Amino acid sequence: MQAVNHAFAVVVNYPDVRTPHLAKPKHDALSPWAREVLALLAIGRSNQQIADALFISRRTVGNHVASILARLGVPTRAAAGAYAV
Repeated sequence: MQAVNHAFAVVVNYPDVRTPHLAKPKHDALSPWAREVLALLAIGRSNQQIADALFISRRTVGNHVASILARLGVPTRAAAGAYAV
């Protein structure tokens, strides 16, 4: 808990340290379908597991994930999952 409080204090005292996706939320840029893919991604599902759950192809999931990463401005699936949480 002390680490979280310290990190928060750093961000508050030095606003330029904030990451762009935290400074300006972009979740409204995602369609309801993309938010559903992101929710499954956030709980650690693979592309195949997401495809099976949504009855779409794995390639389509890959396209959705790439689009989500671009719209949120995050570099990895893990970063997108953390953003969603």
